[in-house]
Formats: sequence, structure tokens, C-alpha cells
Amino acid sequence: MGRDAIQDFAFHARESALDGTMIRLTLSGYRGRETDLKKLQARLVKTNKGTRLLFTYKFEKRDITKNHPVEEGIEELAGLAGRDFLFANLFTTKRDYQLECGKRGCRLTESKPSFNQLPDLKHDREKNHPVDQSALYLRELGVVSPSGLIRSDKQDKWRQINRFVETLLEVLAKSELADRDPIRVVDMGSGLGYLTFASYDALTAIRGFSVTMTGVESRAELVDRCNAIAEACGMDGLEFVKGDIADTPVDPTDIMIALHACDTATDDAIFKGVSAGATLILASPCCHKELRRQIQSPDLLKPVYRHGILAEREAESLTDAIRAMILERAGYSTKIIEFIGSEHTAKNNMIVAVRRDQVTLQTVDLKEVDSILEAFSIERQRLRDLIRAVQPIRSA
Repeated sequence: MGRDAIQDFAFHARESALDGTMIRLTLSGYRGRETDLKKLQARLVKTNKGTRLLFTYKFEKRDITKNHPVEEGIEELAGLAGRDFLFANLFTTKRDYQLECGKRGCRLTESKPSFNQLPDLKHDREKNHPVDQSALYLRELGVVSPSGLIRSDKQDKWRQINRFVETLLEVLAKSELADRDPIRVVDMGSGLGYLTFASYDALTAIRGFSVTMTGVESRAELVDRCNAIAEACGMDGLEFVKGDIADTPVDPTDIMIALHACDTATDDAIFKGVSAGATLILASPCCHKELRRQIQSPDLLKPVYRHGILAEREAESLTDAIRAMILERAGYSTKIIEFIGSEHTAKNNMIVAVRRDQVTLQTVDLKEVDSILEAFSIERQRLRDLIRAVQPIRSA
């Protein structure tokens, strides 16, 4: 019966995938070259590219996932059955199918269905852990130990990564990018690449997008390291380049990310995003030195902000409020959220901006912004000044 049994199994798998009755498919009894591979599971998922087969390779201490078009996935499963795996089980709402292979060939048996309810085809991972803990890049970056556990000193970073990916996917789903593919992403000041890798992985593996992503970082050793990790992980659409945020040219892009860019570097990144026509801008500011040195509170507020710590918070609040106001006048719907709890990091605010209207930089109305800055005797604010520089000089 041999190969005929495998072809029959593949036929039923294809039929159940196409008519939507497949619950899951499992290959086990592995005898290939991967010493710690235990089994392969496949299930249907819905992505922006349509219905796909999600393969999950179950290793001893990690999982690897990969999406396939249905026909391509069935062909690959049929090639693995009987060669690398001795057993295959297909569960559908109509019938169960079991394929057993041995020295005398392969045999296919059928039985009543074990399940009668179809699973949810959403591709998103558990909401509290949208990032795949078994991902190779997490081990290469030192977030996960060789045994697959989150390192004790990286628990806060793990929470931060998951929170950012969760925010990115939520905002993207409500924007015009939800139905656009491929997409272009730039991460300004990518640093060690934690969020760059996680964003790329989420957009490609979870959402199924074709992504071209660039991480911009001024430190050459980090650029080299991150490019090596991207290559090792097979992330062909991800690259890191050396450059300063202010001086790096940016082509038209869809998503601009800037996490913890210091002081006015956040302004430079936001300006680059607006100039590049980014649909989404996510910026988590770091420090707010520019306004802190200039602020002179109005007389009525001087007793309120006479304490140093309150004056520092005043500078932070005013700086980010001005950034949000400018983004709104540049055609973005903007909100400032708590990125992650303050018990995990003090750098916990994020500016989230979604483009709603096409407004050119030359026509951004800055009068209200100027009035607020004047009230606090502030002469320079980087984002305001960058936009002012591209506006035509108006006669009095």
C-alpha cells in the first residue's frame, strides 16, 4: 500500500484544509537528522495573505513556527510522511485518519471524528505573550537561556518586548495598514535590536506580512552584531545600518519606531517619520533635557514647580504634549500611553500616532504650539524648529 497510503492521507489533508474541516495534523515518530526534534504539528490560520498552514516544529526545548500556502504545505507534509516521520494523524470534523509506516510500507486507517468543533483560526499568540519565547533571536540577544527560559535579569526586558509588540499589533489592526502588504518599517536608534527583531517577527510570523525593515544605529559594533543575528535567523527582510537619526535619509515608509532615543533625537525621529509619510509612529522618549534647561514657569505656577523633581516632570510632560500637538496638526490621531509599568522602567511613556489626514509639513499650523512655548519662555523646541525650517517665510 506504501506510497498510495501517503497519497490518500495527503488527499484527505488537502480536502479538509480546503473545505475548512481540518482541526489539526500531527507527524510523529521522527527518525531524521535533527536529534532533538520530536514532532511536527500543522493547523489552519488566517493571515492577511489568506488561509495558511502553520507548521510548528516541536523540539525538546523550543518550538519553531512557519507559514505555508495550503497546497505547498500539504506537499511538504506528504514528503515528510513515511520518510522522516513514521506516524501521521489528521483530525477533521468528519473523520480521523491515522497513517502508520514501517518496514512493510505504510497503512492508512479511518475512524469516527474525535472532535466536532472547529478551532479558532486566529494566528495571534496568547495576548499576554505575543512574542514567541522559543525564537532564536531571543537566545542570541541573551533574553532567553540555552534551556529556553527567560533569564532572571531580563524579566523586565521580556515584559517590555511583549508590551511593545502587543501595542504595535493593536494599533496596526485599526489603521489602513491592516490591509496593506508589503510594508516598510524603520526603527530609529535600534540599539541592541530587542524591539526591532520582535517587531519584524510579529509582523511576518503573526500577521503574515512581507516586511522590509531597517534598524538605524550609530554604534558600528551593534550594527554588525544585529546583522549577524538577522542572517542566522533567516530574517531576509531585516537589516541594520550605521547612522545618526538626524542625518540618516529615510525613504517613504509605513511605520516609524523610536524607542528611548535620547532628548531631541526623539524629535528627529518623529520628524523623519512625518516627512516619510509614515502611517504609524511609535515613540517612547528617553530624557527631556532641551526644555528642562529653558523652562521658566509662569508666575502663577512657580510655587508648584519650585521643587526639582516636579520641575523635571513638568519638562517631560510639556515636551511630550508639544510633540503630540504637533503630530495632531500634521494630520495624526495621537495619544500618549503608559508603555509599561513604572515599576519596570522609568522610561514608560509612549507617543502613538496614526495618520488620518494628508497634511504637508509646509502647512502645519504651529500658532498654538508657539503660544504655549512662549508662556514658558521657551525659545527652542527641536520638532517645532525642524518643521518651521521647511515652511515658507511669510511676510508680516
